[in-house]
Amino acid sequence: MKRICMDFIQPIPLWQHYLRIGILGCGALALLYSIMQQQQVTDEKKAVLWQRNNLTQLGSRKQTIIPTVAQAGAEQEAIKRANVILQQLNQPWDRLFSTLEQAIGPGISILAIAPEQNKSIITITAVAPNMDAAIDFIERLQASGLFTDVHLVNQEVFPENRRQPLQLTINARTGALK
Repeated sequence: MKRICMDFIQPIPLWQHYLRIGILGCGALALLYSIMQQQQVTDEKKAVLWQRNNLTQLGSRKQTIIPTVAQAGAEQEAIKRANVILQQLNQPWDRLFSTLEQAIGPGISILAIAPEQNKSIITITAVAPNMDAAIDFIERLQASGLFTDVHLVNQEVFPENRRQPLQLTINARTGALK
């Protein structure tokens, strides 16, 4: 006997197949459009809420008060202090450091450098092994040409430090620094 092949599904005409795909595509486009509209409405809602919060904050904000003379004076003082700091930062540090490095002798160590711009004075704190090395350092600073009026302001002796028992404070006017 011959085998029988039975097909219970009737073939769909091609036009019905295209119609189903078209309807499915239209549904997908409608869904995408509604999602985009929902996103746009949500964004507009957020913008309106943000504007309402800003207006509420502006309404509750106190009016700015015109600064009084005392406040203006305090601001001027702050500006003056800031300008002094700015002048200190604008020192030609490269030239200053190279001059100090050339003047340092054996056993001399610099601990601190503090500029006073409005007086054109540099305060140098250093340690030395003895007074002769300290005097040589001061003389080399004076001879450098960068510093004028170099003088020893203070000296302290620390006998417990055998290598550098002498701490110096030196002031030097920086006439050539500008």
